[in-house]
Amino acid sequence: MDAGKMKTKFSEMERTEITINFNESQGVLCYRNHSFGIGGINSLPIPTKVVSGIGRLKPKMIRIFLQEFFFVYPDHNVFDWAKMDAYIKSVHQTGADIMAHITIKPKPLYPVVDENIWKPTDVKEWQTLIEAMVKRYSVENQYVTHWAIANEINIGEWGGCPYRFDSPSDYFEYYKMTAAAIVKASPNVKIGGPAWAGAGDDVEGYFEEFFGLVKRDNLPLDFISYNNYTDCPKQHLDAAKLFRKIVDKYDPSIGLYTTELNVRLDADVEETAYMGARAASLAATIMNLNNAGVLTGTFQYHIVDQHCDMDDFKQFFAKYRYMSEHWNDYPHRLGLFDWDGNARPQYFMYELLYKMCGERIAVETNDNGNLHIAASKNTDNGINVLITNFNLETPTDLATKIQLKGNPEGLYDLTVYRVDDGKRWNKKLILRPIESRTVYMGEDFRFHVYSPAYSVVLVQLSKILTP
Repeated sequence: MDAGKMKTKFSEMERTEITINFNESQGVLCYRNHSFGIGGINSLPIPTKVVSGIGRLKPKMIRIFLQEFFFVYPDHNVFDWAKMDAYIKSVHQTGADIMAHITIKPKPLYPVVDENIWKPTDVKEWQTLIEAMVKRYSVENQYVTHWAIANEINIGEWGGCPYRFDSPSDYFEYYKMTAAAIVKASPNVKIGGPAWAGAGDDVEGYFEEFFGLVKRDNLPLDFISYNNYTDCPKQHLDAAKLFRKIVDKYDPSIGLYTTELNVRLDADVEETAYMGARAASLAATIMNLNNAGVLTGTFQYHIVDQHCDMDDFKQFFAKYRYMSEHWNDYPHRLGLFDWDGNARPQYFMYELLYKMCGERIAVETNDNGNLHIAASKNTDNGINVLITNFNLETPTDLATKIQLKGNPEGLYDLTVYRVDDGKRWNKKLILRPIESRTVYMGEDFRFHVYSPAYSVVLVQLSKILTP
């Protein structure tokens, strides 16, 4: 929303005060462990334009899951890597490491289409296939650093994957036979799983039993993961805390990832994909999770919108019409990009998050629950302030007064960026600032920023170096 379209006069708007204390350090602030994911819908490589756009952000890791539609094992002792090669290579071209979830179900080893059948007809042949895959993508080509075993094991095809494991002991046996092949092919990669869907009442007992079996047989387990879709930042945080509690009972050193993080799934029209509310919801969630320190990382799902090819899914999936409805009839439009490479607000929200990396500095505010705020400084005494205005119950447009304390005096460039309903970017993915001016920052410098409901605002103060 631009200044000319404000719902009320700025002078009459509710005010929130934010004080940034430059001298009070609170450690390191970085959001780069919060990244992106893709997979499970079709086998097409990421479009070149999208690869370039994601590469600009320089994510550390991208999460994918390898669905059966790559058809890498069409017959006994026959390998066809063509589709998977092109797909994984396109992800690697972003410059990121890869976490890959194994969800393939080749016909020669699973002749019957049934999500409840998890054991292949020949375990040794399965292990030979997995060993070949890991060698190809972690040894011969060092693309995949983390291998995860299965995805959304508690709901199976309703989650878009061909496996469902009712019993922790069944998942353990599948994990055990698959992990053995991974370790044999590449002993130094990280191994984990299983991208549990949601955080229901059954999760604690299931994982406690699984962990006990892993410990009994001394199997490698470097991380576990789960998926969660909700507009509510608190629900995301509650789920993370639950899983962290479960993991810590077993081994606090085990990593914990949300491998599919996003807003709730809706059958929305195209216009809703460009609403600032989605970006603000994700930003508030990530800021909360980062503050809590309970996760190793998250992966926003997904990078780019895709269609589902029913002809592929019919070969290994019983609920193929469900998948088609999910991604063709009501495609959700969760991507940072559409398939034509047009960016969504969430893309620029991540760009603003990544600009915050630096030394965290203290923030005080009289806000009543609308704002999520972080501040950092960099090596040249520049200051970054990130403000997300997101409250599901009482969305409120706010005028925010920012007061600085203890800052080095001098000339600074003040630049304000905002992600909301307005499309303030060009085809080169350059986000246009709301405000840009030169200021003299004295010891009691203060200024105002407009923070409409469902927006993400970044304020950057960059010191001007004089000769």
